[in-house]
Amino acid sequence: MQNHSTELARDLVCQTLLDRLIVMDKMIEEAELHDNQTKIRQIYLLQNKTLNRLERVVAT
Repeated sequence: MQNHSTELARDLVCQTLLDRLIVMDKMIEEAELHDNQTKIRQIYLLQNKTLNRLERVVAT
């Protein structure tokens, strides 16, 4: 059983990762407006890593 501090820390990490994903979505939208495929790919890969990290945090 996890203590309260651990749960709060996990919640904070999850919220931070979700906030980053929201920012990345906006960055992808901006890159799409400028048809910048290189930037879209870079952000997408970073977003994918962030999603994988969020999944690991939630699963533990």
